[in-house]
Amino acid sequence: MKTMLLTLMSLLLFLAGPQLRSQSNETDTQETLSLGGTGQVPSARALCNYVHGLKSENDGVVESSLYFAVRLRLAFPSCDVEDLSKAIDALVAHGRTHSIRHKAFVASTIFASPKLVDTESVRGTGTIDTFFADISRQITSKLVVQN
Repeated sequence: MKTMLLTLMSLLLFLAGPQLRSQSNETDTQETLSLGGTGQVPSARALCNYVHGLKSENDGVVESSLYFAVRLRLAFPSCDVEDLSKAIDALVAHGRTHSIRHKAFVASTIFASPKLVDTESVRGTGTIDTFFADISRQITSKLVVQN
């Protein structure tokens, strides 16, 4: 129990550290996705921590990890995220709740093809649920053939 609590606290501190924020320039009002603002590709340790968060017993930590994983994929589409992608794919089939399975499905789609999302229209504000709802609408509008 003590080890799990320490692990959870460490993960929460890691996730809270690099706060997501939108960056804007006075001459360019376009908002960009950012993880911490460094513009550097995340380290292998950071990716490992996201994978660990996806395997948490706490559903909130899992959903939060899915959110940050998608933000990472959108911010760094060329980054090698194979282990993270495998952990997300496992959640699609074996997530504990319907919400986790749905968010994992959306995340898996984004990991397979991050260009389906217009990153300029995705904002860092709002809840995790609204973030995934916005992305789901974008994916649906691009993939569904309308007569």
